[in-house]
Amino acid sequence: MTRAWITLDKQEILTLSSVVWLQELSEREQEIQASGRVGDYYAAHDAAKEELRQRGMVSVWDFEEALEMYLEISIEDALVSPDPIIKAVAMLDRRTGKRRLRQIDSESLVNPLVKRCYEIRCEAEGLSRAVEA
Repeated sequence: MTRAWITLDKQEILTLSSVVWLQELSEREQEIQASGRVGDYYAAHDAAKEELRQRGMVSVWDFEEALEMYLEISIEDALVSPDPIIKAVAMLDRRTGKRRLRQIDSESLVNPLVKRCYEIRCEAEGLSRAVEA
């Protein structure tokens, strides 16, 4: 099993553990199946995976895949990506200038990782538009 993390100034801003992710995924799948919201295992798996992603919890494998995809898309596409990892990295990318940062509606940032990266970047640029905790 693997673990990955991102640090900024010796503080972890993102921690990924395949063991923790798999445990959470399994629990969510079971809850979704028990609730009867979906009919089969594959639908429950997909729904559980999406719920975890929306909470800011992704697998190490998804993280690696998102980083590979990030390298192939424009900054405009990255900033509107539904993938929180791609969007978070775009917040830190120098191609996202101060003008673009000011144009971002901080209220629309729902993913915790995207919010945190936005806050970090605004602080680094001296902008007072950081997301309220």
